Amino acid sequence: TVHENRIYSLKFHCGDQYPDMPPTVSFLSRVNLPCVHPTNGRVDPSKLTCLSNWRRSFGLETVLTDLRRYVVLFVYHFYFFYFYFCLVMYLSRCMVPRNTG
Repeated sequence: TVHENRIYSLKFHCGDQYPDMPPTVSFLSRVNLPCVHPTNGRVDPSKLTCLSNWRRSFGLETVLTDLRRYVVLFVYHFYFFYFYFCLVMYLSRCMVPRNTG
């Protein structure tokens, strides 16, 4: 996949209320993911489970694990629907009646 075996740079900012409030997370490396703002690289906390349901017991490792899970699910979801779309297009071409006359 495009994300496999890549190294990404992230920036964590733990504010004064950390660990009661989640850190802000930004990608310094450019990535194309639905949970990441395309221009500033900031992760949308509402789209990442551990940030939207933050608990004091969570740490930066929890955020990294959840980000990795998100990327894997996004990539597999994307390729599944791409494969499905290609299959449908192929089958629709096979089923079109041909003019034999």
